[in-house]
Amino acid sequence: MLTDKPWRAEAIARLLAALFACTFLGSLVLTVIRFNPATAKSSTTAFYLEAGGAALALVGMLAAVAKPLTLEKFRFRFALLMTSCFAALVLVGMAQKSSGDTTHELTIMGMIVAMLSFQGAVIPLILIFTRQHGLKLGEAFGFGTRTSHAILLGATAGLAFIPIGLGFQYGIILLAKRWFDVDLAAQEAVNTLRLADSWLDRSVLGVFAVLLAPVAEEGLFRGIFYPAIRRLGFPVAALLVTSLVFAAIHNNVASFAPLFLLAVMLAKLYEHTGNLLTCIVCHATFNAFNFVMLILQSGQ
Repeated sequence: MLTDKPWRAEAIARLLAALFACTFLGSLVLTVIRFNPATAKSSTTAFYLEAGGAALALVGMLAAVAKPLTLEKFRFRFALLMTSCFAALVLVGMAQKSSGDTTHELTIMGMIVAMLSFQGAVIPLILIFTRQHGLKLGEAFGFGTRTSHAILLGATAGLAFIPIGLGFQYGIILLAKRWFDVDLAAQEAVNTLRLADSWLDRSVLGVFAVLLAPVAEEGLFRGIFYPAIRRLGFPVAALLVTSLVFAAIHNNVASFAPLFLLAVMLAKLYEHTGNLLTCIVCHATFNAFNFVMLILQSGQ
C-alpha cells in the first residue's frame, strides 16, 4: 500500500521552478542550434548577446531554487528568482525573434533537445528533491517492496491496457472524422519518429520513449505530485488533477482520453503496491509496444 510521503510544498514549488528553467533552456538551445546568420533579423553579435544573457538568467533561476528556502534569505532568493525569470522570458523572446526562425518544423534534433530539457531534467531534479528530504530513492518510491511482483504486475497491466488505450484512441479518431469531419493529428513524438530515416535516430528516440520518459514522468506525476495532493486530504482531486495534467502535457487531442485512463490506472497501481517500479514498467511496456508498432508500420 502507498504510504504518506513527506513532500514539502516549498520543495515542490522549487522543483517546478527548476523544471520551468530547464525547459526554457532547452528552447534556447534549440534556437541557438537553428540560428542562421543569413536569415537572422539582427546581427550575430546581438543574437549571441541575447542568448548568453538568457542563459545566465536561467542559471540564476536554478541558483535561486537550488536549496531549501529559509525565512532569513527568502526575500533575496525570491527577488533573484523573479528577476531572473522575467529577464529570461524577455531575452529568450528577443533571441528567438532575432534568429528569424519561424518554421517550427518537426526535427529529430528538436525532439531530442525537448525531451532532454524536460524528461532528462526531471530525473536529476528528483534525485536532488529526495536527498533534500533525507531519503534515498528506494525509501522515497518503495523500490525495494516486492520487486518481482511489481515488475510482473506492471508488465501485465501495460499489456492489458494496450488494446483498451489504442481502441479508445482509434474510436475517438473515427468519431471526430464522422461527426465533425476533422482529421485528428498524431502526437509530435509519433510524427518525429516517422521522420527518422536511420537506425541510430530510431534507437535514440526508442531509448527516450521506453526508458527516459516512463522513469521521469512516473517519478514526477505518480511519485511526487499524486502523493503530495493526496496527503492534503483530497484523494479524488489528486487522482483527477495529476491524470489530467499528465494527459495534457502530451498535447494531442486523440490521445488525451486514453492517456488520462492510463494515468488513472498508474495511480491505482501505485496505491496498491506502494512501489513506483510497477508504474514505470507499465508505462514502459505501453510505450515500447507503440514504438515497435510505429517501426513496423514504417516498413523500413
